[in-house]
Amino acid sequence: KANLYIISTNKMNATQEPQSLELLVIDDDVRIRDLLADLLEASAPPDVTLNIDKAADGSQGLDMYHARRNSGRPYDGVFTDLVMPTACGDDVLEGVRKVDSQTPVYLITGAEATGEYANRLSRAKQFKPDRIIQKPIDLSVFPELLREIVAKKAKPSTYQGTETYQS
Repeated sequence: KANLYIISTNKMNATQEPQSLELLVIDDDVRIRDLLADLLEASAPPDVTLNIDKAADGSQGLDMYHARRNSGRPYDGVFTDLVMPTACGDDVLEGVRKVDSQTPVYLITGAEATGEYANRLSRAKQFKPDRIIQKPIDLSVFPELLREIVAKKAKPSTYQGTETYQS
């Protein structure tokens, strides 16, 4: 008979309530969209439950974002691809920042050698994404991003974003 011991470095105080994060993942490639959601789920600390909505493009993502915000249950974080056929990530970032400067928005992108990519990335930086995550993605970034969102949700006025993460 073997004993199995699981040791976790994610500790929760006995007085802490389990947390729930509402996230939005936006990508025009269904495989990437589902993979991002799965990676976020797998990276969640044991005391954090993720509720992840997925959008097929920036336009749908903005509609979902505004509907949730208007219902009084805003998203705690948004993950969006930069270049998409309908409303790109910079459009999503602008749409979120127009109504909310506090919601963390993470742009996920590959280094595409096109003028459109360069213009979109430059435009996105004007709206201060919380992070720009370059593909291929270092998977160790997801637990860190979720900790940032938890911290932001706990103390919204003390959080500061805008940095680039490259693996």
